[in-house]
Amino acid sequence: MLFRSLRGLSHYMQIVHSDDGFSSFQSGLTVGLSRTYLLEVFRVSSRLLYAKSGRATRAVTGLCGLLSVLALCVTAVLADPLADPGVGRELGASVALAMERNPAVAAAQAEWEAAVQRVPQARSLPDPMAEFMVDVRGVESGVQQQEQALSLSQMLPWLGRLRLRGEAAALEAEAAWQGLLAVRAEVAYEVARLHAERLFLERSLAITAGSMELLKGIEAVARERFRTGEAAAPALQVQVELGMLEDRLAELRQMEPVLVARLGAWLGLPNGTPLEPPSGSTALPDLPDESAIRRLVSVVNPGLEQARRSAQARTRGVDLARRSRYPDFVVEVRWVQAGGMGGGEGRDPVVATLGMTLPIWEPRNRAEI
Repeated sequence: MLFRSLRGLSHYMQIVHSDDGFSSFQSGLTVGLSRTYLLEVFRVSSRLLYAKSGRATRAVTGLCGLLSVLALCVTAVLADPLADPGVGRELGASVALAMERNPAVAAAQAEWEAAVQRVPQARSLPDPMAEFMVDVRGVESGVQQQEQALSLSQMLPWLGRLRLRGEAAALEAEAAWQGLLAVRAEVAYEVARLHAERLFLERSLAITAGSMELLKGIEAVARERFRTGEAAAPALQVQVELGMLEDRLAELRQMEPVLVARLGAWLGLPNGTPLEPPSGSTALPDLPDESAIRRLVSVVNPGLEQARRSAQARTRGVDLARRSRYPDFVVEVRWVQAGGMGGGEGRDPVVATLGMTLPIWEPRNRAEI
């Protein structure tokens, strides 16, 4: 059973690495076969694991487990397609994949999420502090002995400082969101531009190839006329034009892998991932006039909106720094358990205190502004 399973797994690996096997794998048939072989290997491995102990048994079990993990990794890599079948052919599918896999979009997304999480941190008060004291040496205070004490303190910022911190953090989060929109717009533009270049290249290849076929027919006619005694200039001219078209066709074909590699990089695909030929219309859409474009850029441009939000956040930061010259307060409530002297007992005192910071270092306060 074990050797039959391993032989089937080896056959499966050969199928996957072949062209026909890879196509069938993409269609889903080979995935089912791979899962069957993996389940068989794991089942045999579990039987060997609970069999009689022995060096040979442990060696075979380890080998079987290693092959199972290797097959599982190959299945995970090949069974999970990196792109939608329409990627490279349809512009919408390419843009959607770029929004999911582009590293710049992922980084901007993470930065925005981190900025959002900083807003409640900025709006919250500092954590209160609790203290517990035990008198271990019997120190007396007046007529009573302080046995233990419990205190709770809270720091309160100056009026408006907490609000300014929250507003600055919220504006930073809005700026990060606009930055994310700007990155998405840039990625979508680059994907659309490369898609249009590939579409233009495909049309150019088709037109150049058609022109070459036409010139080959004209060349054949010119050669026949030359054989009948006519001048050789037309045939030579056609051959020169045909050579120029061949050079142009070779240049266009060299551009195709470059554009595919650039598009794959914007889509976040591994190097060498093939893409389908593009499809779509080469007609340009109707563009608004210059005044409408300027108005749209000034209103809905995420880059400008990000700059506005960042400037507003910096303004809140300056106002917050100016309030660093004002003190912060500390409110504390302390309960003391006291023992009486000479057998008497007194009441446990509860003390409330109010403290404040002293912002006396003017150079530091000026530097914060």
